[in-house]
Amino acid sequence: MRTRWSGAILLLILVLTRAHMLQAQPDPLVGFASGWVQATFVGEDLGSAAYRPGFTAGAFLRYPLNDLLALQPELWYEVKGGKQVQGAPFAPDDARVRISYTSLSLLMRVAVPPGNGILRFMAGPQFSVRLNTEINEQDADAMLQAFDLGGVGGIELGLPVQRGLMREVFLAGRYYLGLTKIDRSGPRTDDVKNRNFSLILGVAFR
Repeated sequence: MRTRWSGAILLLILVLTRAHMLQAQPDPLVGFASGWVQATFVGEDLGSAAYRPGFTAGAFLRYPLNDLLALQPELWYEVKGGKQVQGAPFAPDDARVRISYTSLSLLMRVAVPPGNGILRFMAGPQFSVRLNTEINEQDADAMLQAFDLGGVGGIELGLPVQRGLMREVFLAGRYYLGLTKIDRSGPRTDDVKNRNFSLILGVAFR
């Protein structure tokens, strides 16, 4: 009998502790962001390419796991590409290439210091589906792959805001490392990949 009561008391303590932890956990946030992109191409089968200015805009859900970590899925519209492209299998020399994507990212965020730290580091995979390709302002969807897979890493600075549902304004710098060979213009896939830096301004709501 004593063993049963001891087990019941232990179970009750665990349930109450878990309930307290869940109650103390920060609420999820949703938000919107947009920013400026500097995109280019790299690869062994490319001569060279200069950075091309582009644009990004999207929405995210920030789900805190604890005071240190948060999981953040994101949905973006992005304009990438490159200019003064030399030696690319899919474009003539000195071409200007514009590629628009819709992208899904899944990032892990680390807050420094834990809790309400204004400095955060983030990293995770990103999968993109091509929407449109233009080479020298001409449609060129057939020249490039329909998808792109890569990784995102960055640093973010957040400013807490308590105004209505608004909870934060933030500025983030990110780097995208493409892993997919995007060319499909010939009988073999040449080594040309996306790369870009982005500077993003956003706002988060509860």
